[in-house]
Amino acid sequence: MTTDEKKFDVCVPTDAADASGTGGSSAGLTRRDLIKAAAVTGAGVLAAPALLRAQAAGGAASIKFGLLEDRSGNFAIFGLNKWHGTQLAIKEINDGWTLDGGVQGPGGPGVHAKVAAKPPTTNIKATVDNGGAPARDDTVWTEPAEYLLKSGDKGVLGRQIELLAPDPQSDNTQFQTLARRLILDDKVDVIMAGFASAEREAIRPIMDQNKMLYFYNNQYEGGVADKNTFCTGAVPEQQIVPVMQYMIKNFGPRIYTLAADYNFGQLSAAWTRAMAPLLNAEVIGEEFIPLSVSQFSSSIAKIQEAKPSWLMMYITGQNHSNFYPQANAAGLKFPMGSSINIAQGYEHRRFAPPALNRFHVTASYMEEIPTPRNKLFVKRWRAMFADEPYLAMEGHSAYVRPARWNHGQGDGGQGAGVGPRRGSAGRLGLHGSGHAPSQPVHPARPLRREAQHHLHDRVAAHRAVVDAAARGEPRAHGGVQAVHPRRGSVLQDVPEEEGIADPSLRHPVVRAT
Repeated sequence: MTTDEKKFDVCVPTDAADASGTGGSSAGLTRRDLIKAAAVTGAGVLAAPALLRAQAAGGAASIKFGLLEDRSGNFAIFGLNKWHGTQLAIKEINDGWTLDGGVQGPGGPGVHAKVAAKPPTTNIKATVDNGGAPARDDTVWTEPAEYLLKSGDKGVLGRQIELLAPDPQSDNTQFQTLARRLILDDKVDVIMAGFASAEREAIRPIMDQNKMLYFYNNQYEGGVADKNTFCTGAVPEQQIVPVMQYMIKNFGPRIYTLAADYNFGQLSAAWTRAMAPLLNAEVIGEEFIPLSVSQFSSSIAKIQEAKPSWLMMYITGQNHSNFYPQANAAGLKFPMGSSINIAQGYEHRRFAPPALNRFHVTASYMEEIPTPRNKLFVKRWRAMFADEPYLAMEGHSAYVRPARWNHGQGDGGQGAGVGPRRGSAGRLGLHGSGHAPSQPVHPARPLRREAQHHLHDRVAAHRAVVDAAARGEPRAHGGVQAVHPRRGSVLQDVPEEEGIADPSLRHPVVRAT
């Protein structure tokens, strides 16, 4: 048995009677009823466990949780992290814990800043209304350092969660085969699955055909409208637009896009083409790279000939990551922006400096965040997975979603944990026939990597009126620094327990220095 398999065992029910229950579906409640009731109440899927409480009488059988994340193949570097995050979340739920807000920040005695009278109004180009004149200094964020609290239940409504997680091997056909097996043979109650958008699209028709509750816990290109599918990651407005604003402001208007040749890369590139003229920029070159490609000499030569102001990078997977050391060896010196690299595949840890020189990324999570809450989260993660090379953005997403799925239970079906609250992970809204976060779970924060891959730690915490930035001490492996996405001004250094707030900072940019 491998180390990962041993760690997996701690996440399944320890009660044999629970694990061998008669089928995984909740008594008296179909998946169709669950989705329909969530949509009617307007509370979204986070209220679903409360519906289970009302209709499931026995509660003896385990709740079957299907997970399809790549543990081998081209996307394993991302899928393993997501598999681990899901295991940790389910272990905590089964042990009787739930989230009290987000894990990354800031925790502690509070963040102090000047506050505005009302939320700001912004568009892609400018702040329309900054919310009024800043008022006196006030506490704008207060929460305990501890992000877990006792749920009052071991499991969901007293029922342990049983995790069924076969390896789809980064293969779309395997995703389809295993999705059918989880639904038809294993009778799972929910499925969370997929890193690549192509994987999501391979199984989404199967989810619709079987009315299966499906969560796609990944940053993605946007556009999915499906009543059975909940896309919980960041979308282009939260990641692509902020990094474009920052890069154009600081490096110039001529953009060269290098993208993976499947729906994520193609649609992200389309976002870049559409936004560029609105930001007084232009895309001067564009390439779509098949996922099997690992040699980039031709692309590097084209980039050098085009002489762009900067590169927009939508390449992904272990094969594509070879671009960075090859570009560095070829002397490619152009700044780079992205919505994915570093945060997902920790290239800044995998490749020696200066391969990621002057790299910028928008990220909903990075391990380097220095807040008390995140330090505790990293400690707990590494207690379970000591050999984890990096806690990445999608691993964090995979951890948060099962906890938030469970967090709505109780409260008589009123959707506890759905609305804004101190330290909340944000509101889940229903948009037409599809589901997507109506706010970023945490704000996008572009990061800049320079020659030595050093970062200065800084995290921005989104609130309804203000964005506060908390700074920690630099580490040997680096940190981040918040920068205004439109003005490009660096927020001043402050002690970790303090912060700076500006009501117009909807998407603070964080850069490595």
